[in-house]
Amino acid sequence: MQARRQGKARSDAVAGPSANQSAPRHFPPPKPDGREICACFMARRLGRRVTLLYERHMAPFGLSIGQFSLLGMALALPDSRLSTLAEALDIDRTTISRNLAGLLQAGLAELRQGDDRRQRLVRATPAGRVLWRQALAGWRIAQDEARRQMQDFDRLLIALEKAGDALPGPASG
Repeated sequence: MQARRQGKARSDAVAGPSANQSAPRHFPPPKPDGREICACFMARRLGRRVTLLYERHMAPFGLSIGQFSLLGMALALPDSRLSTLAEALDIDRTTISRNLAGLLQAGLAELRQGDDRRQRLVRATPAGRVLWRQALAGWRIAQDEARRQMQDFDRLLIALEKAGDALPGPASG
């Protein structure tokens, strides 16, 4: 069961460098003003690397880490509006729609009409619940690997949460 959109699977990027590729070179982080390292660059760099780690462990289940998160939130908040899920996951509606499309196509989630005809409610299907529970093992492996590879992992998570809370999210415009 593949939930990923066709053409979007990044197996080469997820798997890492092959034997005939050289190890990545280390470049110093950019200092646009010549004095300070760019916080945005460093956050995005970390985000890309962490995403690749988790994607590698979600791939055997046919999910992206975004789809795994959305499916988990749909299980935690059944029959939620797209906007509620987007707010809970701190992502924009375009991203949630893209992640949901693969889950719908794979039969892992379903949309139903709410009381208001304009309302679309998301629910994980029984197959989605089973796959999410299976994929949770891959998430745990990725989480443990991140903990081993990153210094002060638990403090880093707390710092990232505080930093994220201090800045406006997609819903706040």
